[in-house]
Amino acid sequence: MQWLALLVEAPVGKRWVSRVGDHVAVLLDKMRATLVFGAKRPYVVAAATELDASGVVVVRGASASVLGNVLAARGGAPAAAVAASGDCLFSDNRCELRANTRDPVVRIEAGTAIVNANRVRGGGETSIQLRVSEQRATVVGNITSGPILLNGTGLTDPWKALNVQV
Repeated sequence: MQWLALLVEAPVGKRWVSRVGDHVAVLLDKMRATLVFGAKRPYVVAAATELDASGVVVVRGASASVLGNVLAARGGAPAAAVAASGDCLFSDNRCELRANTRDPVVRIEAGTAIVNANRVRGGGETSIQLRVSEQRATVVGNITSGPILLNGTGLTDPWKALNVQV
């Protein structure tokens, strides 16, 4: 059985369709417009835009902040799974995954990730799995029972020395 304590999912990367509960979101055009089903009527959401330093219009992307939670789960999925095309702030959480030795406790896929001061226990061989550009990730002050992986490999300096595995 699959039980997630937290699921935040936006269409990201090559995944053009996102499903959360009774809602389905479908990207219509490279992060500018999303068609959402599952409410009383389908509707379209336009992504926020801004000007970059050179004056070109860019899409900001969907962001997520997961702050100060106690997240416990069991079964065939991570305790917390976050997918956002913009920024993800994952901080001050206590996460535990029981009865699952295959999945990470926390899985984050984002444009930018700030992972700070979390206590993560249980799960499989990986406590935190990050899919984000190395230049757009900070991982500081976490205490985990397993390793933290950034794009499939263990943390390197300076991040490795700033986290504790016990």
